[in-house]
Amino acid sequence: MYKIFYNSRVLLLCNDFKEVKQPDTVYVCSADGSLPKVLPEFFREDSIIKTLAAVTCNQEQTFNELRRNFKEINAAGGLVHNEKGEFLLILRNGIWDLPKGKAEEGESMESTAVREVREECGLQRIELGKPVCITRHCYRLGDDLILKHTHWFHMECSSAERLVPQKEEGIEQIKWVAGKELGKYTELTYPSLKEVLAAAEYSG
Repeated sequence: MYKIFYNSRVLLLCNDFKEVKQPDTVYVCSADGSLPKVLPEFFREDSIIKTLAAVTCNQEQTFNELRRNFKEINAAGGLVHNEKGEFLLILRNGIWDLPKGKAEEGESMESTAVREVREECGLQRIELGKPVCITRHCYRLGDDLILKHTHWFHMECSSAERLVPQKEEGIEQIKWVAGKELGKYTELTYPSLKEVLAAAEYSG
């Protein structure tokens, strides 16, 4: 199943109704291949629909056709933890988040993730781990719809390292947070951040 976030709303692409577990979901399906043409309208106007599930016989094909309606950007970030089992969170523009950023031309997702954590948090000795997941969200930039794919990786770092927030990127604070305290910080954060924690089998 594919998830694309748009502010507090989400579009789901799936092959079966049973894959969707969110309450108050509106379902749409089509056998004539028109879904990729009509779904972008979900992102253009405000709506009372918060979760739209598009059921298709081939979610991969539908997703690839849907992507043609967007300008795409790749990004990467880290779910960083230390030897104490604490997780690294950043306060960016008043919202708790994970360090991440856009990939440079020709840069691998692994290199992007490590570079962004270093730049945004000041960390130097980072051990890159396995991939966590890919989150996707859409936003408007002028007349364009942008689809951003963010690749997330596990990372390890010592709690002894100095934390230096990259203030020019709107980062106000960096904090190591114990696992049992995560829920307090992620309660009002971005839905995609919760997806990362869920994919890592940890939600606080």
